[in-house]
Amino acid sequence: MYNFINYHNNSKLTEKEIRKLDEYYQKARIQESYYMNLQPQKNFYNEVTLGNTKNINKNIVEVMENRTSFRGTNYSPLSRIELSTILFHAMSKKNSIKKPYPSAGGVYSVYLYVIVNNVLNVPKGIYLYDSRKHSLKQFKDISHFNITTLSNSILYPDNVSAILFTSSLYIKSFIKYGERSYRFILLESGHIIQNIELLTAAVNGGGHCIGGFYDESIEKLLDLNKYEILTHGYLLYGRII
Repeated sequence: MYNFINYHNNSKLTEKEIRKLDEYYQKARIQESYYMNLQPQKNFYNEVTLGNTKNINKNIVEVMENRTSFRGTNYSPLSRIELSTILFHAMSKKNSIKKPYPSAGGVYSVYLYVIVNNVLNVPKGIYLYDSRKHSLKQFKDISHFNITTLSNSILYPDNVSAILFTSSLYIKSFIKYGERSYRFILLESGHIIQNIELLTAAVNGGGHCIGGFYDESIEKLLDLNKYEILTHGYLLYGRII
């Protein structure tokens, strides 16, 4: 029943675990170039370059104070530039290999999937966000997909702008940190979702985190492979009117 205790206990650091981690570091040094360059593998057939972003003239304290979980009905579709702004500032960084959120060891094992449902000038579909190119790489069509099948929640109106899911290619972190990496990938995913939440508020958008989703259905929908772990979800309604 309390399996979460096992996750926690298995990732505790002891002198024995430190020695085990030293072994992981040795493996990482030998195989680092292979594992660090791993990317989610999909059959991409379309790429949407997101381009420009909006100027945000709000300070961080103001945005944090106004952040809230939105579950209303009075909203309009997000524009392409608004989605671009949220994704770019949440996960990309100009002229740098580093990103605007912390990642244990600078591994950056977390990726963002975007189910676009109602974003102006972006075709419906399921995409992987490429933070290096600031583009959406499409690998599935959803023209006939009912997004309410993702969960038994009644909070999914048909015209939500997008649903975002983070997943971790956990082997990239595991090869360096062993079982303790499970903590790190959840933290990294949480940092990204918090960035998305704050940026959604900054562009006057509405959204909220979702936890009651059908894991296996979404793993199949996103074509996750055996090295990927589904971590968090975020429902992006649109722009609050």
